[in-house]
Order: sequence, then C-alpha cells, then structure tokens
Amino acid sequence: MRIAWVVPCRYVEVNQNLATIVGGGIDQIWVPSFPAPAPVQVLCATRIVASATELDEPDDEPRHVLTSRVLDPEMALLSELSQPFGIGGEVVDPKIDPAVIMPIGVVFEPSALGQHTVEIAVDDRSTTFPITIREGAPE
Repeated sequence: MRIAWVVPCRYVEVNQNLATIVGGGIDQIWVPSFPAPAPVQVLCATRIVASATELDEPDDEPRHVLTSRVLDPEMALLSELSQPFGIGGEVVDPKIDPAVIMPIGVVFEPSALGQHTVEIAVDDRSTTFPITIREGAPE
C-alpha cells in the first residue's frame, strides 16, 4: 500500500470515495497563548492506494498498520498513534489499483511554537507535511 496524497485541512467529509474539503492546505494553527490551553487538531484528507493482492477479504484481520506521528520543531517525536488498517473489496479493473479516501484526524499538544512535522504512514511508506504553531490571533 502507498499514500497517494494527503491534504491537511480544517474539515473533510468522504462520501462514496469522494472528498469534500474545507480549508485545504492549512499550514498554520494559531493558539491563543502558549503553552496551548488545549490540544490542537488538523484533519487530513488521505488517499491510500493498494495493489489487488493487498485487498482484505471480508472476514480477514487487517494486515497493515496506519500510523500518524507528530515531530516537534527539533524533530523529536511528540506523538504517535498506530492502528491496524486494511482495504476490502473487489478489483473492478485489473489495470487500476484500488484506492480509498479517508479522513485522518491528528491531535497533539504542541511542545513549542514553530514548525512541527506531521507524518502519515501505511506500514513503512509515509508522507510528511509541516504545520506551524503560532501564538495569538491570525493576522
């Protein structure tokens, strides 16, 4: 499996494998004061592609692991959450790899102001994007 793309956003909804994205491309989160009074959250519209051999049968346990990580500005691990993951279904066209779009919520308590790195991974294949934590109100 591989991650085709991740769009950080304020809101994402997926219906019939089509995403409605609001605030796509968000790269800054403003906290009223630091340390932040509450954890921050970014949603990720994520498209994961599998090969036909990676599809799970309906009664199978998921064979893959979906992980989200957040690294602080010094690249130290701030948070990590992993869970079993699989894609079921049948191959409609053997020339086209099956894919699923799913929302992934990443919640973390920032340890510092500045640029954090968010990583979304399936097994050992991942993609990253930056999120900058700022103090005060948006300019």
